[in-house]
Amino acid sequence: RCQMDKLIGFEGATPGKNIELDPTVSAVASQFREDFPTGDWSDMDDEYDVGLTARWGITPNVTLSGAVNPDFSQVEADAFQLDVNRRHALSYEEKRPFFLESSGAFNRFYSRSIASPVWATKVTGKQGDNTFGALVARDELTNLIISGSEWSSYAPLDMESTATALRYSRDIGDMSDIRLEYNGREEY
Repeated sequence: RCQMDKLIGFEGATPGKNIELDPTVSAVASQFREDFPTGDWSDMDDEYDVGLTARWGITPNVTLSGAVNPDFSQVEADAFQLDVNRRHALSYEEKRPFFLESSGAFNRFYSRSIASPVWATKVTGKQGDNTFGALVARDELTNLIISGSEWSSYAPLDMESTATALRYSRDIGDMSDIRLEYNGREEY
């Protein structure tokens, strides 16, 4: 038997649009001694970075997210992994909030291959038996994973590229589904 009072007055209530804006500003100032250790200090070198991450709950089951010059400085550092006598590329757990939200739609996509995003956008959702996700990100660095039959490695390239991940799945019964997936990367 339930011991809680009955709540009333919520009939016809609709959820809000759930809009979240997270602006960021980063500043770095540096100086060095021209003739170390006793020389004069160099002029101050200032660097400023402004970014924005946004999230919009279009419906309770569909979310649109975007980021321009995202700041991931609050993310904890990766745990050290030894790469001696390894026959495959190291894999690191995703810890960046933008890529973690709704990550279930992209569970077969290695988002850490997007190393330094300039901008990124994604839409994810579930409507009935259909689950979908689309992620597009412009990256300052291009990390390629080169795989072989018994080894893999990665090659970082100093060029911009656009990464795309598309996902669609349809539930079939209680325990099965059918999936369509696309991963791509293009350099412009």
